[in-house]
Amino acid sequence: MSGGSTAGNIITDVPATYAARTWVDVTKQDFDVIISDAQLEMIVGANWFNNVDDNLIQLNAWLHGTGQATHIRAAQATIGTLSLTSAVVGSGAPSDAHANADDLVVGDLGATARGITLLSTSASTLAFTDSAGVMSGYITYTHASDTLTLGAAGNGVLNVNTSLVTATGGSESVSLGEASNLWAGVSAADIYGRDGVQIGDGTGSPQLTFDRDTAGVASVVFEAEGVAQWRLQHKASGDLSLDRYVGGALQDSVLFGNAVSGVQFPGNVSGAGSSVAFDDTDVVLVLGDGDGTPSIELAGPSSYITFSDTGVNRFFIGFDGSLSLTRIAGSDGLSIDDVDGGVVVTHSLRVGNNSVSNPLLVIDKAEAGTSSLTFSNENQARFAFLLDSSENLLLRAYSAGGATLRTVTFNNATGLWSLPNDITLTGTRTLTVGDGTGNQAIVVNKSAAGTGVLTFQDNGTVRWNIKCDASENLLFERYNSSGVLQDTLTVDQSTSRWVFPAAISLGGNPRQFTAGSGVPTGGADGDIYWRTSGVTAPFYWRTGGVWTAIT
Repeated sequence: MSGGSTAGNIITDVPATYAARTWVDVTKQDFDVIISDAQLEMIVGANWFNNVDDNLIQLNAWLHGTGQATHIRAAQATIGTLSLTSAVVGSGAPSDAHANADDLVVGDLGATARGITLLSTSASTLAFTDSAGVMSGYITYTHASDTLTLGAAGNGVLNVNTSLVTATGGSESVSLGEASNLWAGVSAADIYGRDGVQIGDGTGSPQLTFDRDTAGVASVVFEAEGVAQWRLQHKASGDLSLDRYVGGALQDSVLFGNAVSGVQFPGNVSGAGSSVAFDDTDVVLVLGDGDGTPSIELAGPSSYITFSDTGVNRFFIGFDGSLSLTRIAGSDGLSIDDVDGGVVVTHSLRVGNNSVSNPLLVIDKAEAGTSSLTFSNENQARFAFLLDSSENLLLRAYSAGGATLRTVTFNNATGLWSLPNDITLTGTRTLTVGDGTGNQAIVVNKSAAGTGVLTFQDNGTVRWNIKCDASENLLFERYNSSGVLQDTLTVDQSTSRWVFPAAISLGGNPRQFTAGSGVPTGGADGDIYWRTSGVTAPFYWRTGGVWTAIT
């Protein structure tokens, strides 16, 4: 029989290993040696097996908490009724456990998984008591329904099975979380709460997250007595839709694009009693998809669209009987009258911006109609460009009372200008006819009994007239500085005779040709004189300071 420490460990050896020790197979014999009572103590002590001593020492050490056991097997065990400081199952130690939970230590600090198994085909319970026979709290697993029950205060609170976590006391018997003990996060397929589900307590940054797979959808559904009314859905495409239901049937959706930024509305957008705000740097509002007849309707006796810059209103389009585009800073702009459709521009109208090669302002009338560009003073026309029914262009002047004063006509058929009054060119001006080519002319076309005049003035005072009189004679009229007629040179239309009112002066040498009665006096050498009365020698020539008659 072997003995000593080689006899194995009654605590740590598995049954098969421990039973295989050599000392177990030793045949024990009785040699029929008669031993006296006085010898018994000595002989038993001398033959006591060393391995028994070793095993008892190991068992004693385990019972006192200094030894360890890998397994405890018992039909029923009550820990706490034993006068033990602590119990250890495995290679751990009481010092490895928490100070308030070192009565039973299972396992060790190694990486190997440990556990406690409650074997039953009915139900297994871990009970927590504070008095004899009273189970205050418990964890029970019922195998028939595969349900784990959590109990508190002697009653079941929550049931957990493979698909649901339910309250054992029925609807609304248990709350999850409270104001002073909030959940950090909840991950769930379904959450029911008749009185509401609150996330956060007014502090921090609470968040509700829906984490779907790329092919799935995430939805928030609003129901009335179990019938869907509205749904907010994150689609597999990444778009977010707000869906409207009637009687549980989908009617239409507002779609917020993901790949392409924008909002798609299925129908009318109503902002009655409120406003619709789009807050972004570059916002585009698109109505329609290229089909149908989309529209924006502003319903009300007075409505407007305002354009702002950094919170300051700059322009608005408004309707209050007439449609207007108004610059807020100057209270000016344009308006369209609701009665006659007239457009009123309260400031300037510019066509082109120095970058357009051929800007146009077009007034397009009907064939038999007229069109006009009118200049008014306090709503009273004073001048107007008109295209009449014969396509002639008219420039018409009006009185303060609106009566026509005069009209300049540019004939469409002939190209002639008809001027009703004088033309005055102020300042230093030149009237040029022609461009150096062709045969040019200035025509003064008078009536048969009238006169045609080409007048030269000095600061508004007539000094010369070239006149065609009623007899078609050509007159050269001379006026003094006061505008008083002095004399007239006449070219007779019927005889072609020139009638001079005074002397004829010739520049150069001879320089002067004069006429008069009597003998000439004065003058200069080279002058010629024509004597008109009592003459036998009518012509005189002055030379050497003396007039000489020419006979």
